[in-house]
Amino acid sequence: MSRPITPPPTDKRFHDPSIKNTPTISRRTHGTIFHQSLLADRRLYNLLDNNGKVILVSPEYFFNAVIPLVSTSRVDTVIEGLQAAGLIVDGRWCAFPQDPSKSRKNEIETFNPLIEITDAIATLGAGKDRASLVTYESNPYAIPYSSLRQNSTHPDGYFILKERNGNRWIDISVTAEFKKANGYEQVTDNINKMVWSLLQASRDDARKRCTFGFTIEDTDMRCWYWNRGTLLVTEPFNFITEELGWDTTMKRLKTDPNVLDITVRSATKRKSVYRTIKMLSDYRTDSLVGRGTRVWEAVRLEKGQPVGPHCALKDVWVEVDRRREGDILRDILDTDTPTKDLKKFFFTVNRDGDVLVQDGRPDDTFSVMMRGQLLPDDVLAFDLTPPAPAPILSESSKMATGSPAAWEEVKVVRMEPSLPCAKRHYRIVFKEVCKPIWEETSLHTIFQKLGQAVYALNMMHTSGWVHRDVSTSNILIDATGRARLADVEHARHTHDTSSMHPVRTGNADFMAVEVAQNQYLFRSKENIVPQRIESNPKAAPCLSTDFDDPSSSQKSTLRVDTPPPPVYIIMPKFPEKPTATTFKFWYNSLHDMESIIWIVLYFVVKRSLVIHDNNFNATKQNNLAALLVFSNSTARQEFLKDATLRLLSDLHPSVHAVTTALSAWVAKLVSEYEKVEKDISSISHLVANGLCTLIHQDIRTICQMNQLCDVQIVPVRRVVEKRDGDDSKENCDIQARTAAIKGS
Repeated sequence: MSRPITPPPTDKRFHDPSIKNTPTISRRTHGTIFHQSLLADRRLYNLLDNNGKVILVSPEYFFNAVIPLVSTSRVDTVIEGLQAAGLIVDGRWCAFPQDPSKSRKNEIETFNPLIEITDAIATLGAGKDRASLVTYESNPYAIPYSSLRQNSTHPDGYFILKERNGNRWIDISVTAEFKKANGYEQVTDNINKMVWSLLQASRDDARKRCTFGFTIEDTDMRCWYWNRGTLLVTEPFNFITEELGWDTTMKRLKTDPNVLDITVRSATKRKSVYRTIKMLSDYRTDSLVGRGTRVWEAVRLEKGQPVGPHCALKDVWVEVDRRREGDILRDILDTDTPTKDLKKFFFTVNRDGDVLVQDGRPDDTFSVMMRGQLLPDDVLAFDLTPPAPAPILSESSKMATGSPAAWEEVKVVRMEPSLPCAKRHYRIVFKEVCKPIWEETSLHTIFQKLGQAVYALNMMHTSGWVHRDVSTSNILIDATGRARLADVEHARHTHDTSSMHPVRTGNADFMAVEVAQNQYLFRSKENIVPQRIESNPKAAPCLSTDFDDPSSSQKSTLRVDTPPPPVYIIMPKFPEKPTATTFKFWYNSLHDMESIIWIVLYFVVKRSLVIHDNNFNATKQNNLAALLVFSNSTARQEFLKDATLRLLSDLHPSVHAVTTALSAWVAKLVSEYEKVEKDISSISHLVANGLCTLIHQDIRTICQMNQLCDVQIVPVRRVVEKRDGDDSKENCDIQARTAAIKGS
């Protein structure tokens, strides 16, 4: 059965301007600042990555839709047994003779009866056909072991596998946080810690399809549920008076729990098993929301034994109605291009397909995990970062400290919540095993590979495709030293007007300014920007992939022996808010090329250069420039306004050739934006050809003249997760931290 092929372009029109593009957002958890932050700030970044809101549901919906099914008769039998044993008297747990807030014991001792209660339920609920796999433990001073993260998180309690080797996050199925009081500080602290524990449990264990938790403040209990498509929390209920989520297609080796045997099924449902060798990438699991992408180096198994060369295995959760990456990649490589070597710069698919679970059904966050139960029509949103209670102005209005009434007005926000996004579990195996370009430390090599990436992007654009997610994590270097473009799951053909999605994510460091704001910003008719290279936008340039041969016929006008000439630009004022327009914003190939410019800036500004010059403080200059360029979207707009790039003039002379080129690239980029945005409907799939040619030729000149051969950058080191101190100190500045992070 042949696969459908995307039809070739029929004319130069890029898109119908009345059709809206999928808006893009950046994830705070995907940026550098997340990995350099303290634990309390990381928790807040995760809350805000989910817009600070989660879906609030009733306990009844929660138990009907997401809790593993248990027959009513079994529940009744357990309750009768608890009553007969004297554990429940007059509708109350006897282990809690008084509410926790009235207990004179410390917090741990106050909630220790939960151990007795859960043990009794497990004993009474066990039958001949099944027994409890987990046990509840409370050891809030012990930190569960994490194999993939430097972690200092220690939940108040958790359900953990009975058969295990020590206390490890990969063995925890449910986490718990509890407080004796029920005031603002207690609730917000439980929220922060619970959401972080849900994240920690999911990112540390690739098998974790979903996970649960519960929080308690005095008598108020909330149940939490997470999968890659949604995060739910229940309304509070009085806990005194009123399947665990692992992926069965992944199995851990008993001799080494860090090694997984993963089943991959092709579109024809043919099954293959791969054994992981090492983790290549899992930083996207640092966010609760999103696709939770993991990539391993792996090897295929036959009869339990490794066979064949190593490969790359990618595990990801994609929106149900999105095309799969393997199909997109095959379409890109099947389209007609002026050259025959396009496949050299992309990945080879060995096998791909949706993950199958219960009864051979595709693993799905909605139809399988939530049993297809729609949310109630009157669903609310639960605020993860609520405002502090208003100050008390009069004696007559005072309430008791920790009073539920004082908290009631701020914990539920009536707003349109982010509805669950049904996601499908998908795996793809690539022939090539690569490393990301950000791991390279030679600036000369980095520029060689960036030049190859520009070549590949140009071929994509010529074929009518845009990548839409160009970053240092998606430009990879294979074993032969060739650059390859990865993560084409967001790539789109210029004539594809199929259904759009509410949002897609991207790395803020490399996202085009217009894409970040989801609007055109260069539509002024009075802009004057000199063009450095005149090119025919309708003609596809023939670019070379040889970056070291000085005899090449392609020449650049870049002069690397003289300072960059001043370039004067009159730029439009960037609107603070999107303005009403009849044209809907659409991603185009210029945005891919702007990402290349941000990547170059990342390497020469945000990364630290190895400078053997006692008279030059490289760290200070780079930190200042990085703050100005990468701090926020406003700073990035200001950078594009100032094509003289004054903030780069103080960088070390060893990267002078790069800053010279950057000045020309930014001028050309802005010029092209202004030219094409005078008539949005005329934006063609070839609109970035001139800029591609300029960047490509300048990179070749820099490499051929060996301008960067001796320039090294400091390797990236993973930051060890630090604690801010004890819980009281961690909570005292929660409002200040939230405000600061929201402002960023």
